[in-house]
Amino acid sequence: MRKIYMLIGGSALAVLLLISFQFYWIHQSKKLIDDQFTNRVSMALCSAVEKISDNPSSCLADPVGCALTPGSNCQSILQSMIRDSGFVQEINKSLAFYQIHLPYNMSLATKDSSADCDPQYSCSLAPIISQDDHWVKLVFQGKKDYIHQQLGSMWWASILIVLSIISMFLYATNTLIRQKKLSEENVKFFNHMTHEFSTPLTNIHLATSLINKSNTDTRIAGYIQILSAETSNLKKQLGQVLSLANSNHQGIQLDKSKTDLLHLVEEAITGMQLQINEKSAVIYVHASERAYPILADKVHVRNVIKNLIDNALKYNNDRPEINIDIIKTNDQWCVRVRDNGMGIHENEHSKIFDPFYRGANQMNTSNGFGLGLNYVKKILHLHEGDIHIESIKPNGSSFNLYFPKLSI
Repeated sequence: MRKIYMLIGGSALAVLLLISFQFYWIHQSKKLIDDQFTNRVSMALCSAVEKISDNPSSCLADPVGCALTPGSNCQSILQSMIRDSGFVQEINKSLAFYQIHLPYNMSLATKDSSADCDPQYSCSLAPIISQDDHWVKLVFQGKKDYIHQQLGSMWWASILIVLSIISMFLYATNTLIRQKKLSEENVKFFNHMTHEFSTPLTNIHLATSLINKSNTDTRIAGYIQILSAETSNLKKQLGQVLSLANSNHQGIQLDKSKTDLLHLVEEAITGMQLQINEKSAVIYVHASERAYPILADKVHVRNVIKNLIDNALKYNNDRPEINIDIIKTNDQWCVRVRDNGMGIHENEHSKIFDPFYRGANQMNTSNGFGLGLNYVKKILHLHEGDIHIESIKPNGSSFNLYFPKLSI
């Protein structure tokens, strides 16, 4: 559960960082729009001053003998001359050209008072008067509303994106927690199921032991021995099912020891002799080496071989014929299990090892949970091996199992 909470915490941190980035992006966009507004006003204002200066008939002259100081009568005369010269009309045209349609107030400021005005929206009158200590200043009304209007689509899009991300995160988190709880319930169920099956299997094992002690018929003794061995194997396979249920928590626990691969194959065949006889099947084992040493969990490797033999027996409409070849390949042993059964569709090759997947043949011919081949692949990977399939319907199937060699 700790990993789940760590994953949720990491995802929540990523969502918070993404939200922070969205707000930072909005802030930067607002600043960019403000800078663009400033640049357009400055260009419009200076363009108007330049056009007035380029027109001799509209060119202003300094009021003779006047000291152009703030609040002086001369400054009022200058303001009147600017208005009469068509300067305001020129500014309006320039602002419209730069797509600025906000109302504004215009005033004059001297260089001494320039600290009191915003230099972003002012321009020197030096091109149209001889003195360069006067500036024309614009103050816009509704600038904040203009910027918010420009940001409108970005703002709402960001809000929708953030809400969507938060919604998906909450949904994914809720689903993950529910799946985790369901997984824990499944483990509890398998634990209970294993306990419930273990008791009758133990009784069967004891009963077969008692029968074996009092039995004198050699033929029946062989069957009792198989029954006893398979009862033990069934108990172990119940543990295997439980291990699969726990695999997402602590994994399948292996008890590895030095063993011989051919010996495990022969034991698997012996353990399935009743099923083999019932199907009138024949199994051929081909081995060219004297020994095939591996480091493996004997129980699980036997179960892997049994699983493939069982599939070969079940998915066959004719008399099953199974060939098991043990081949030397570089630093691995390859156990090739070939049958003459129904085969597997090529488009199912990538799916048959998935848990709970049941192919077309399985759906039509037998019951099961679709865990067999998934178990086989897990065991091979835990032994640092692999499994490959070669099957073209309806020419049978060939499974190649690869085990690392063990140096003698």
